[in-house]
Amino acid sequence: MSNFKKKIKKYYEFFYTKIKLFFTEKRFFYKGVRLKYLLNINKKSDNLIVAFSACTRNGVKARYNYVKTLGKIKDNKIFILDDFASDKRGCYYLGQYPDYLVEKATEELIKKIILATNSKKVIFCGSSKGGWAALNFGFYNYGVDNYIICGAPQFHLGEYIKYFNATFSYLKNGKPDCEVIEELNDHLKNNIIRCDKRPNGLFIQYSDNEHTYTEHIKDLLDLFNAQNIDYAEDKEHYVDHWDVAFYFPKFLVDNINRIIGYEES
Repeated sequence: MSNFKKKIKKYYEFFYTKIKLFFTEKRFFYKGVRLKYLLNINKKSDNLIVAFSACTRNGVKARYNYVKTLGKIKDNKIFILDDFASDKRGCYYLGQYPDYLVEKATEELIKKIILATNSKKVIFCGSSKGGWAALNFGFYNYGVDNYIICGAPQFHLGEYIKYFNATFSYLKNGKPDCEVIEELNDHLKNNIIRCDKRPNGLFIQYSDNEHTYTEHIKDLLDLFNAQNIDYAEDKEHYVDHWDVAFYFPKFLVDNINRIIGYEES
């Protein structure tokens, strides 16, 4: 598919999602935190797909991702929006240091939907920021089978997010920069190391020609290997980090179908 067609497809998904959320967006409240989300229920399915928002370009508010991409998949689906901070670009589903109430709210919402759908398998997915979130929440123990599908995720979050002024200002909550950067750098790593239930499947797509690989993904893969965590990888070669949006959708759908297919075999 040409880059032009990929861009048209991306814009089509954006407008499709805008129309859909006008009629279907929901709210979840937890200790003063308000989460927005879209929910598709299929009472015949015991699978749940949890999709997280990716980073947006400067000046663009957070948006739902992969709604149209997953449109033909008939399982239970929840799309959770991260539109916090003054510029509405999000806070990596964490909230303000050190309480991280957005993270707690997101965890509680996921637990609620797992119970409501009686799901036995949960697939956490997203790219970039959404990939970081898929990993972060996918290493929680919900008492079900967890799967993670992520594209070009960050890993050393503090080093990355300190250049996003509105997001970092919101996250650090007036605390010293160095203290918050260190904690954010270790947040995902510590969740992975401390997790008492490994994912049943972990699928990661990335490019070895864009900055995220050398700055984040290489160390993330080293951690997986050190912790004996099995994963399947798809290595692409695009140069621009934003191009993950053109490569990840097919990887996402193919692996969701593979996971659901395992259940049927």
